[in-house]
Amino acid sequence: LSALDASGIIRHATTAAVRGQDRSGQYLFRTLRDGLGAAVVADTPFRGLDTGAMLMPIGRRLHDDAGAFAGAVVATLQLSLMREIY
Repeated sequence: LSALDASGIIRHATTAAVRGQDRSGQYLFRTLRDGLGAAVVADTPFRGLDTGAMLMPIGRRLHDDAGAFAGAVVATLQLSLMREIY
């Protein structure tokens, strides 16, 4: 789980190694920032840094008190766990 600021920098994350990384160029962040997608946006799966497991990021836009874009919260789903459930 991670929280990105309005410029796309990861400010808080459950995986310490990704804190401070820039995600502004990624599809998920751009789509949420520009308000082009649904309330929840998924991006292309990638291999996790620590386990090598395939992960799919899913994010939601955050707003400030005035309704302006304030960043995003992103959760990563481990795809192998989804296969076990379904």
